[in-house]
Amino acid sequence: MALSHHDSKNVSDADPAVSGGTGSDKAKPSRQSKASNTAASAASTASRNVKVAEAVGVALGILIVAAIVAVLVFLASRSSGSEAQTGYSSDWSTPSDAPSDGSSAALERLGATYQLDGSNGTADFGSDQTISWSVASNGGKTVLQYTNSMGVPIKSFSVTYTLKSSGSSSDVKAVLDSITGGFTGDIDDSELSTWKIGCSGSSYSLSGANGETSACVLGGYQLTDASQLSAFRPVSLSLVAVDATAGSIDDYAYSFTSNSATVTTDSTIGGWPGDTMSARIPEPTGQVYYDVRETDEGMSFSILETGTSTVYDSYVSQCTDMGWVVESSSDGSTSFASKDGYTLTVASNSGASSVDVLLLSDTAQSADASSSTDSSSDSDAASDTESGAGDSASSSSAQ
Repeated sequence: MALSHHDSKNVSDADPAVSGGTGSDKAKPSRQSKASNTAASAASTASRNVKVAEAVGVALGILIVAAIVAVLVFLASRSSGSEAQTGYSSDWSTPSDAPSDGSSAALERLGATYQLDGSNGTADFGSDQTISWSVASNGGKTVLQYTNSMGVPIKSFSVTYTLKSSGSSSDVKAVLDSITGGFTGDIDDSELSTWKIGCSGSSYSLSGANGETSACVLGGYQLTDASQLSAFRPVSLSLVAVDATAGSIDDYAYSFTSNSATVTTDSTIGGWPGDTMSARIPEPTGQVYYDVRETDEGMSFSILETGTSTVYDSYVSQCTDMGWVVESSSDGSTSFASKDGYTLTVASNSGASSVDVLLLSDTAQSADASSSTDSSSDSDAASDTESGAGDSASSSSAQ
C-alpha cells in the first residue's frame, strides 16, 4: 500500500533516522508511531474525563452542602425571629381512667395540631375545627382578637400565657411597673415568676365570625399594651362551643405544654320536661336553652345569650304573656310576683353569655330566707360573745 504525502511527512517528522530507508521500511515505523499517538491520546482523554468527573462530583457535593446549610439557616432564623412552634397531638378517644359510664369524661383528641407565632397562634382540633387569635391593643387595654372557624358558634374563649424559658420575675415586675397605678406589693421572686397572663371573655360569635376577649390580666391588673406580652408565651387555651346539631355545649381545651387537646360535654341543649312543674312557665321559643334542672321545689335552666338584649327581653315578654306579673326589674334582672305558690326570676348573666331562669316555691324560698336569718343571728351572737369576753378580760386586767 503506497503512503500518502501526509503519511510520509508524519514518518519523517516522527523518526528522522529512518527517513532514508525503503518504502517498506518507512511504513513500519509510521504504523507504530500512529498506534503510539492513538494510545497517548486515549490516555490523555481518559485522564481529562476522570478529572472532569471528579470536579463535577466535588461541585455537586459543595452545592448540596450549601443548600442544606441555607435551609438550616433559614429555619433557624424563622424560629428565632418569630418563635414559631408547631405540635401534633386522629380521633377523639376516651381516656383509660374515665368513669365506666362515660359521664363527665373528657375525650382526648389524638390528631389535633397547633402553631404558635409569638403571642399569636392557631389551634386545629381536627374535623375542620380551628380557631386563630392575635394580640391587639384596644382602648387602653390588651385583648385577643380571634376568628371562630369551629363550624359552630362559641360563647367564650380564653388563652393563658406563661413566662418564656428566658424570662424571669424581673419581666413580670417590668410589666406591672408599666401599668398606671402599678403593683406595689412585696412578693417573692420565685412566686412572681409563676404568674400567668389570662386573656378571656364571654362573647358569642358565629362560625366564621370574629370575636374579642374582654381583657388580658396579670395578677389582677389589666394590661394596657400588646408589647407587655413580649416576655410571655401561650401555654393553653379553652373555648365553649355550642353544637345545636349534636344538642350539646362543649368545653374545648388545648395544652401546648403537653400537646394534648380535650373536649368535654358541659351541658345538654333542650330537654323540656313537659310535666306539671315545667307547665308553670313558658318554654323558650326560637332560642337555645340548656341545663334544665328540676326538683320538687322548683326548676332552673339557662338560655343562650347571643350578645343582644332581645333574648332576655323576649323571655320576660313570654312570661308576662303567660300571666306572670313583674314585681321589680333593674340591671338585666326581673323578679315576678308570687303566682300559684311560686316565684320566678329571670336574670341576664353576661359573664356566662346566658339568661338564667329560676322558678322556686314560696315554701322553699321562705325556708332559705329563715336559714339565712338564723345564720346571721348565730354569727352576731358569736361576735357579741367574743366582744363580751374581750371586755371582761380588759376589765380584769384593769383591776
